[in-house]
Amino acid sequence: MIVLAFALATLLSATPAEPAAQPRRVVVQVAETDGVAAAELAALVERHGLAEPPPMQVAPDDGTRARLTTARAQCDAAPTVAVFWLDARRNDEWRVYALPCDTGAPLVREIVVTRGEEEASIEAAWVIMRSSSVAIAEGHEVAMQGADPAAIDPPTAPPPAAAKPSPVAPPPPRDAPKRPLRWQLTAGYGGEAMSTRPRWRNGVLARLSFAPRPRLRLALGYALLLPATRDEPAGFTWWQHQIGLWIAAALPVHPQLALELRAGPELELVRWRSQADVRGRVRAVPRVGADVGLQPVLARGRRTVLALDVGVGLAIALVDVDFVTCATAAAACAGADRRVVLDAWRVRPRARAGLSVQF
Repeated sequence: MIVLAFALATLLSATPAEPAAQPRRVVVQVAETDGVAAAELAALVERHGLAEPPPMQVAPDDGTRARLTTARAQCDAAPTVAVFWLDARRNDEWRVYALPCDTGAPLVREIVVTRGEEEASIEAAWVIMRSSSVAIAEGHEVAMQGADPAAIDPPTAPPPAAAKPSPVAPPPPRDAPKRPLRWQLTAGYGGEAMSTRPRWRNGVLARLSFAPRPRLRLALGYALLLPATRDEPAGFTWWQHQIGLWIAAALPVHPQLALELRAGPELELVRWRSQADVRGRVRAVPRVGADVGLQPVLARGRRTVLALDVGVGLAIALVDVDFVTCATAAAACAGADRRVVLDAWRVRPRARAGLSVQF
């Protein structure tokens, strides 16, 4: 009896053993809006999530709350190591988010997605979640970066209200294609060397160009070389009027600079007077001209462009022109009775400088 009483007292005084602690889990949230990538990731978790601790399980997300709020609710619902989810809204970059339940500070890891290799990116997301969950559970450093909570669930703007129809047509956009600038008007200085005396003549010029194509121009121009005088014969003066028709190539070498190559037929009208011949005469000289020029842009408007026009060139006369005087009583203007007043060059260098407006 004594032995039985002692055994009964010992049995009654013994405390029952505590139940085994529930292992902490890892949750992977999947929402219907996550797309095919998140669904395939969930399938990987369901197949391999229980292979080694900590156990991983998939939790559906109805999408009614913010992802971070839902993740914190998972941490409070049961002992949890961390909550993961995948943001695959962008085609070129995915983001794996993690919320360690002990710290409550969200983490993120970016995955660069190559088109056609989405399957490899899904496997990379699975490896990141698996390795990060082990590191968080064991207190090791996690290969993820801190995430801004505001960037995880950006506020969604309300849908815009339906615009009321307006009877007034909207103005055209400012970036609409502009009308090409086909016309160009140029005016300025023009100079040319005609003979040894005087060596250089000064004048004015004007030119109108049309561009049937962006780099092709057809031009019509006029130049007047100011009157020049000679002491002998007395009162000898001459004017030069030049008319030209050219074809030109405009080559853009810079957004603010164009190179122009121009050539074409020309006609020179030379008129001279003297005291002996007050009325004077006019001589027509056919010739060919070729020029090269630069046109730097000075200002641009919506429909006009102002540019500087500078260039040099050559004019080649197709016939020889000499201005001579003859003795009054001479039967023929030859020999000693013929005196050359002005011997014009056939090849004449020239230059120009002015302003041009494209419109």
